[in-house]
Amino acid sequence: MALDSDAKLAALAEYALARGTDVHDMVCVTGERGIGAGVISAGRLLRGAAGFAGEVGRMPLDPERRPCACGRRGCWETMVGLDAILRLAADEGDALHDPAVELKDRFALLRTRAHDGDPRTRAAMARVADDLGLGVALLADVLNPRVVVLGGYFTHIGDLMIERVREVVHERVMAPNAGGCEVRLSTLGFAAAARGGAHLALGAVFDDPATI
Repeated sequence: MALDSDAKLAALAEYALARGTDVHDMVCVTGERGIGAGVISAGRLLRGAAGFAGEVGRMPLDPERRPCACGRRGCWETMVGLDAILRLAADEGDALHDPAVELKDRFALLRTRAHDGDPRTRAAMARVADDLGLGVALLADVLNPRVVVLGGYFTHIGDLMIERVREVVHERVMAPNAGGCEVRLSTLGFAAAARGGAHLALGAVFDDPATI
């Protein structure tokens, strides 16, 4: 049996989709309540010395140093995680915060408000897009991936923010043309980790059929 984080498994699934292209260096940023990343370098998943690589949500980027669920202050996920955009978009008591309402329906409500020009919703998305671009640019400077894939909740509303994220990345990355980094939205959504888990399990079988 093999275990791994949802972000790393999502990266395996995203890389499987990219095979046959010129993409061999990729970062998959998974947006949920927390923010994690899976890093593919030269076609291989980076796990780090002890398996903890990819905890990008811990990057201390928040100038307001808000408390994070991890116990620290100022983590990137306090700026761009699911709780952040819901907090920015609506007060407590709003349907966006109601756990009895399915998440996909809350995303649909958020999209409707954005399309209707609701000032608070649009300001929330603009703020998260700027902060998301800030972190992605930092990852691009450090890792120089060919592609950064935004998964998790970003697949549901990311199309409303993606152009601004790309602008910020191009403004902030040191290398010309963002070092060749392209920012994309995942097409797998919250199913990416499950698909990555399947790839991980099947990969072990292909590597050593005698293990089955």
